[in-house]
Formats: sequence, C-alpha cells, structure tokens
Amino acid sequence: MSHSQELMTMTGTKIRIYQLTTLIGAGAFGAIYKGVTGQDSIAIKILNEKASKIKADLLRTLHNSGVVPKFYFDTQNGIYHIIGMELMRLDLETLRDKMAWKTFKKLTLGKLAFQAVHSFKVLHSYNIIHRDEKLGNMAITLPSSSNRQVKLRLFDLGLSMCSRMRMGIS
Repeated sequence: MSHSQELMTMTGTKIRIYQLTTLIGAGAFGAIYKGVTGQDSIAIKILNEKASKIKADLLRTLHNSGVVPKFYFDTQNGIYHIIGMELMRLDLETLRDKMAWKTFKKLTLGKLAFQAVHSFKVLHSYNIIHRDEKLGNMAITLPSSSNRQVKLRLFDLGLSMCSRMRMGIS
C-alpha cells in the first residue's frame, strides 16, 4: 500500500489521546481527520511532506492571533508529520454551495468580508503573505457561545511566505 493510500485508511488509529473517527478531507500531501477524546474534538492533519514543519511553525506563531485555527500540537510519527488544531465547521466555498441561491445574504457577506480583511491585516502584521486567498481557504468555527457566534479562520498556509519588507512599502 502506498503512503497516499495509507493516509486514507487511518480511521480508528490513535494519535496521542485522540481517536481518528472521520476522514474530513484529503489532498496531494496528506489527510485531515476528526480526532476525538471524550467530549473534545479536534482536527488532526497528517502530512507526508517535509514542508509541514514550516506549516506547524506558522500555526504556532499565529496561535493567539485569532485568525487561524488554534494550534494544539505537532509531532513526527515515522514519515508523517502530524498537526493537531482547532476543528472548523465548514469552509466558505462549501457553505456557499449549500445555500439555496449559491450566495450569502448581504449582511452575512458584509460580516465575513470584515473578518477576512481583519484576518489578512493580522497576517500582514506578522509579515506573512497568504498567497492563496479563496473561499475554500477560509472557514468558520463551531459555534462557541450561547448566541451561537462563529469566527472566520484562515487556513492552508502552504503557499504563504514571510515578507522582509514592511507592509505598505513596495
């Protein structure tokens, strides 16, 4: 079995204290599973690439920024690099496609746009440029309070780069 095929069949595997229960998504370089322990659920990204350490370092750096999924851990397991992070609800592209008219209400769109602009400004304050801005790379959190409020998070920082220039200077 190839490493790519193996990544798709890890449901039931235990990583740290988390049981992999559901394959959320997969791509050319890895897979993302829902990891569960008791009442706690997180996303566990399993990658077979060397650049994944850089991704983990970016998440760790931005952990308290509120604009990327919360970072819980990263570890190496054989050829795989594993990152534990906040479980998101849906990416905005999937959410939009589930809407009856394939669009967001004007008020919702305004709130999402405001949070997206704020999120990119925060990234830029760390001299990080995302470089893959699209609805599929933005997600909303699971509702966190009694008013069911959600937050927008940016993810898939694989194409991101650190800028040595100060923002606003060409």
